[in-house]
Amino acid sequence: MATNLGKNGLPIGSGLYWNGSKIYCTVSLHDGRPALRFATGTDEWKKALLVRDAKIKALNTGELSENGRRVKIRELLDDYIADLKRKEQGRNDYAKSDSTSYKTASGIKHVRLAFDEMLA
Repeated sequence: MATNLGKNGLPIGSGLYWNGSKIYCTVSLHDGRPALRFATGTDEWKKALLVRDAKIKALNTGELSENGRRVKIRELLDDYIADLKRKEQGRNDYAKSDSTSYKTASGIKHVRLAFDEMLA
C-alpha cells in the first residue's frame, strides 16, 4: 500500500480525490478512451485503493464495461438495426424490402445465432 500521503490525506499518484465527504477515483485507460471516474463509496483511503484496484481488474478482464453494465452482442445488434430503421423512417424507405435495415437484419441472422448471448 502507498504511504506517501499528500496534503489532502490521500496517496500521491493514486488517482483518488475528495468530493464532499467521500473519496472518488479517476483511472486513465491508456488506449485513447477518456478517463474513467467513479465513486469508491468510502471515506477511508485504504478501502478506496482496494475498490480502485478491483474496478481496474474487472475492466481489464472484461467482467465490467465502462458504464458498469455488461452488454451482450444481441443488444448492440438490436440497437444498430433500430438506428437504421429510424434513419429510414426519415427518408420514407422503411417499408421497402430493399431497405438497408432489412438487408442488414437478413444478412446478420447467421451471426446472431452464434454470438447473440456473448458479452461485447
